[in-house]
Amino acid sequence: MSEATSWKNRPQSQAFDEVEKELQKEDSLLHLFKEQWTGMAGMALMFIVTIFLGIYIRPYYDVGELYAFGKTGATEVSNVVIELLAIFAFTAIILYLAKKNKAWLIKYGMFVVLAIALLYTTVPLAHMFVLDFDVEPFVEDESFDSNAEVLGFFNDELLIVSTPFLSEFNAYNNSIQAFNLHDLSKPVWNITTPHLDGDRNPNLVMSQNGNQLTITSGQFIWVIDAYEGVLLEQFLCFEYDQNGQVIPIPEQRTGCSLAIRTEDSVYVVNNANELFLWKTDPDFPNFMFGPQAKWLLPQQISMDQSNGDLLHAEVIDEDFLLIAVPGGIAFVELEEFNDIPQTSQPIDTIDNASIVFQLIPQGSFTSFDIGASPFDELSFLDKNHSKKKMFALIGDSNGDVVGLDIDLEAENEDSIRGNGVVSIEDRMTLYQFADTIQSVELTDLNEDGFSDVLIVSEQGAHWMYTTSLIERSVFEIHIDVDHAFFVNQNNATQLVLIDSTYGELIEHTTLIRSGEITGDMFPLYGIQFLFWPTIIGFILAALLMVLLIVHREWYVVNITGVILGAGVCVMLGVTFVPTLAMVFMVLAAIYDAWAVYKSKHMLDLADTMLDLKLPIMLVAPQEKGYSFKDESASVQISSPTTIESTSRPKPAIKKEAMFMGLGDIIFPGMLVLSALQWLLESGVAYNDAFLVAMSTLIGGLVGYVVLMSYVARGHAQAGLPLLNGGAILGYIIGGMLIVGEEILKFGITW
Repeated sequence: MSEATSWKNRPQSQAFDEVEKELQKEDSLLHLFKEQWTGMAGMALMFIVTIFLGIYIRPYYDVGELYAFGKTGATEVSNVVIELLAIFAFTAIILYLAKKNKAWLIKYGMFVVLAIALLYTTVPLAHMFVLDFDVEPFVEDESFDSNAEVLGFFNDELLIVSTPFLSEFNAYNNSIQAFNLHDLSKPVWNITTPHLDGDRNPNLVMSQNGNQLTITSGQFIWVIDAYEGVLLEQFLCFEYDQNGQVIPIPEQRTGCSLAIRTEDSVYVVNNANELFLWKTDPDFPNFMFGPQAKWLLPQQISMDQSNGDLLHAEVIDEDFLLIAVPGGIAFVELEEFNDIPQTSQPIDTIDNASIVFQLIPQGSFTSFDIGASPFDELSFLDKNHSKKKMFALIGDSNGDVVGLDIDLEAENEDSIRGNGVVSIEDRMTLYQFADTIQSVELTDLNEDGFSDVLIVSEQGAHWMYTTSLIERSVFEIHIDVDHAFFVNQNNATQLVLIDSTYGELIEHTTLIRSGEITGDMFPLYGIQFLFWPTIIGFILAALLMVLLIVHREWYVVNITGVILGAGVCVMLGVTFVPTLAMVFMVLAAIYDAWAVYKSKHMLDLADTMLDLKLPIMLVAPQEKGYSFKDESASVQISSPTTIESTSRPKPAIKKEAMFMGLGDIIFPGMLVLSALQWLLESGVAYNDAFLVAMSTLIGGLVGYVVLMSYVARGHAQAGLPLLNGGAILGYIIGGMLIVGEEILKFGITW
């Protein structure tokens, strides 16, 4: 039998066995956790409090749009590189100054930095107690139903409608009415126009040229003075055959889908998309001569009278005809003759119309408005379109909003008259703004004399203003909308909503609803610097700095660290979308591991900060009576850090306090705040976004527990790989379960 075997089998005393069991017990992870649970629990509590304080002040950063690199910079990887370089530079400067024995410079320089950083929490925190972030909902308090057909708007002053009715002679007529937008209770003028026998409810179409409205029912053309409400002329688009039956004018081939009155002519579009020029003579009123020429309009610009889908038709600058229909938008030059010689009368040849600009949608256009551009210093109040520069706003069924710049003085070699340029305004291309756009309007809600934008989607009515198109408010509405606009009167603002439906065999139905817009319906916007909250925030930061100087005890350090960490968490969280925040966290974790295990300069940095007792770490005392002011031991375990009170052989590890650098809280907290901020920004419900943020926090805490298992044994351990890794897993797992793939759809750019 070998000596080793005999030693193993040698009987042991009971006392020896008990000592050995006790040592094994004390060396177990559970025993170590029990021994250090107060410090671990305290540190975990400060971890949670810091992040929840950041969540509490986040709305202040949100309304102020306090993004370090702007909203567009939230997805740019280059900004993460800038942040990392700043961390490297900070670390290098501190270590260099420590090596040169410039501790006083580190100390007072850090005090300045800490004072500024504290303000990022104390000022928002003071404001959170007085600011009201809730908004009142928009309420529709008035409504009006009728069987009127909405024909359109005149210069954003009048609403033009038509209502069919049965006359005393048992014949159907139209009542064409104009309502002042500031008073929809009664019409400012009313004109009665006839129907043909059996044509009970025709679809009327309106165009505008200056102050004149040209309205056609398919059989009749009426020219009306918009301001005076006077019927100036009436033209016929039909005649009777030998049997007394109504037929279209043979030269016109079909009925009149659209008519445009000019100074000495009437341009008429038929159902075959042909544009005819008819001359007029003041000596022969109400009579059209010709036609003199005809042109073919683009196929997408369908003007079939039966569908009633015209969005807008207007002559601008005398000889440009703007036509907007669901299938497209065209700027057509009105000519006197086409380029093809005629061989007979009536004319038998056709030329393509001269198109200055044409825009075809992916789906279909749903709404249109024209006026002054929100990007120009052109007063909204002068909206009679006599200006040479205008702006068209267009919404479509795919949820896109497009703007067109119209410059009638710009040179254009392709134009017959040599000028007139229409181009897409790149600053107004709001692609995928919503699922579908119901209405667009150039308006002036704040009455500053310049255009802003009202867009109605399934989400509500979005008011956007300034050249940055800031979405200042979204008013929730409960009906589908064809037209929406603001009306300012009697020191009050009304939002008017119009829903007009048309059926070929039924009456027109128009529902008009309105409600007052009040200041309580607008969320806070911009950086809030109220006098007293700002003063209180500065005073609180100053008091904390004074306490740090005169009484740098662990509870002062912790309060300062929690407040400071909360501000940095939310500042970084709103700066980066979650996907980019995770990239930042992975890179920071790699750097932390290298700095702890390889270069070990992170331990030197922690030593320096601990010696100076600066509050860039949190302190969790293990015992009563612990004093941070008396702490002088060097750092032995990093991230979190523990300080041994005396040198003892394992396993009898006795620790007076546990330390955690603020970075170990800030990085997981950044992802928690980023999840909440940007999921809300993408339209996720608050409860779901909050649950994803909490799953991220729980993941970070799980990483903290794993980290503590190393720290409890006295092993040096980089904190960020475990803390960041846990938070990232918590975000991905919780986010996929609660929200789905939306959590990964935040793009990253370079």
